[in-house]
This record gives sequence, structure tokens and C-alpha cells, in this order.
Amino acid sequence: MPRIAARCGAVMDNPLAKRRAGALLHVTSLPSGRLDDEALRWLDFMTNAGLSVWQVLPLVIPDSHGSPYQSESAFAMDPRLLPVNPADVDDADVEAFCASNPWLDDFALFRVLKRQHANRPWTDWPVAHRERDADALAAVQRHEEAEIRKIRRQQFTLSRAWSRIHRHAR
Repeated sequence: MPRIAARCGAVMDNPLAKRRAGALLHVTSLPSGRLDDEALRWLDFMTNAGLSVWQVLPLVIPDSHGSPYQSESAFAMDPRLLPVNPADVDDADVEAFCASNPWLDDFALFRVLKRQHANRPWTDWPVAHRERDADALAAVQRHEEAEIRKIRRQQFTLSRAWSRIHRHAR
């Protein structure tokens, strides 16, 4: 396989030097529509068919019209993609995940506030929430602690499921 020089002077394989075939298929088009063993079976099918590229549409939370291109988060995955029977979650692992993903706490708080305000745009929320008053947000965090914890666990589980699929693909 031809090699190309990287900017830093190292040599790396050129992924474009070899023709490849693949498929564009969103996870929701799999039989389960989730990040589970169906995705692994799809990858195995692709390999057996001689395909080596799986192009996946964004896995983020779609907007109210179903578009993943207008998501309320560039990082958070759609909870509807959760495996039906995910493996048990260790609280220490969730905390480590949250620590390495600083967007997650604000995202979880945002989701709770959005639900509290009937999914209205944040610009229509009360001033204390819209302008991120520390006391008002702390009160929401205390009152909605269980829901915030649930959102954090969901994102950890989704990330772990996607990583499993990614490892299988490699």
C-alpha cells in the first residue's frame, strides 16, 4: 500500500490509496434500531459481502422534525438508540466519563430545564434560567437530581455501546 508522509514527519498509511466499497445506513435502519448486537451483525454482514466502509448518519438527538442536523447538542447521543438490555453501569465509570466529557453536566441540566419549560426555546425561559442564575440552577439541580443522573448514565451507556461497535468494526 502506498504511504504518505504526515506533517510531523512520520509516515502513515494513506486510507485513500485503496478503493473501498461501503454502505450508508443509519443505526435506526437496523432491525432493532439501537446500538446493540444488531450493529455487530451488520458489520459482520458487511465484511462477508466485501464492504469495508459503514457511513453512519449523526447519532445525536434529532430536532422536532426528526433531523439530526439541527440537534440541541453536537455531542449527546439520542437515548432512543440505547440497547434494550444494556450491561450494568458502575457509578465510578459514569463519574469518570462525566469528568472527561465536560459538556455533559450542562447538557443534562439543559434537558431538564427544556422539559420543565414545555420544550420552548431557551430564549423564552424565565430570566433566572435563561441567564443562568447560579442559585436558580442549583435549585433545579437539587430538585431534578435523579433525572440529571439518568441523563448522565444514558450518555455513558450510549458511548460505551458505540465504542463496542467501533472496536468490532476495527
